[in-house]
Amino acid sequence: MQILRAAILTIALTLGVTAQATDFSARVEASALLDEMNLRAQFDQVVTVMLDNQLKQNPNLAPYKGVMAEFFKKYMSYDALKPDIMGIYEANFTAAELHDLRMFYGTSTGKKMVSLMAEITRQSVALSAKRVQEHTGELEQMINAEAERIKQAQAPAAALPEQH
Repeated sequence: MQILRAAILTIALTLGVTAQATDFSARVEASALLDEMNLRAQFDQVVTVMLDNQLKQNPNLAPYKGVMAEFFKKYMSYDALKPDIMGIYEANFTAAELHDLRMFYGTSTGKKMVSLMAEITRQSVALSAKRVQEHTGELEQMINAEAERIKQAQAPAAALPEQH
């Protein structure tokens, strides 16, 4: 019985150490991937663009630009978000997959992808907005038809006399 307990304890401890090692290697790979993708520079650029857009939309905030920049740096900077972003990658990829991604982003094609990612995203968002704008009339018709259907469905229930 003692030997069985010792064997079970050894296996449990080994599995625990293996799981911790796997978690650690995924964490290391996630960190290296974010560095390989040069996310720090991308974050700096996004925060600057966000701040500039906020100030363009609301010029009254211009005197507070420094305060807003400090706030964004505190809560939206690469350093502030990196541990959480690493967690997202760790939750969605194994250590081996993170390694593969890091190797890809180290290639010239991967580097090109990183450099174009923001522009591709911007173009995709613009395309989506244009497509929705082109068909807003259709959406309005669909909403009106659904509102009428809901109204019709509720009308008979409201028209029924109360039963005592």
